[in-house]
Amino acid sequence: MSFRGEEDYIKQIFQLQCDNPSSAYVKTSELIQLTGHAAPSVNEMIKRLVSKGLLEYNRYVGVRLTSEGEHIAANIIKKHRLWETFLHDYLNYKWDEIHDEAEALEHITSDRLSEALYAFMAHPKTCPHGNPIEVSIDDQHDSEEILLINASTHHAYRIIRVKDTPDVLEYLDRIHLKPGTTIRINENDPFNEFIEIKNDDRTKTIGYRLAKSIVVKKLE
Repeated sequence: MSFRGEEDYIKQIFQLQCDNPSSAYVKTSELIQLTGHAAPSVNEMIKRLVSKGLLEYNRYVGVRLTSEGEHIAANIIKKHRLWETFLHDYLNYKWDEIHDEAEALEHITSDRLSEALYAFMAHPKTCPHGNPIEVSIDDQHDSEEILLINASTHHAYRIIRVKDTPDVLEYLDRIHLKPGTTIRINENDPFNEFIEIKNDDRTKTIGYRLAKSIVVKKLE
């Protein structure tokens, strides 16, 4: 596997650790599912990262990044989100077009170039999808931020961030829902699995699949 493959694994483990702060370890089965790689390939990569001091392995629990591994992962993610921001804000890429480009650029960007890009854009706080540019596993999620699927009826919310998968982004772009948008929940129907929202004096119906990809914060 290439060095890029190692960086991708480190980044994915970092994100899994961030998504589940109650557990310090990531199960091997989670990595197999996330990467789509066969178990022998995943185990081979784990051994390689452990030998380089980037990963700790507990055969009964799973894996977790060392402090050096965390630093590398956070740096890769920062580069990725800086490129997403540059492509979107300065080169007029659509927000559903920037992920793959940034995925390639993050691996060939030096720290010097990354910091120059960061300064050139006046140190943006978030990428176009609403995710923070600078991240840490120790960062605490705002307790008031929830998935849209858990939003309460008759309350207003602001969209904070969205999952950066092309199909989700393309659809959200069509219905004009982006980070910073204020919406009001008219109805949350768990039986039929849809949420009716209102924004810009228009009513829209969103299925639960999409609602699981949107993070919001209550305004009232």
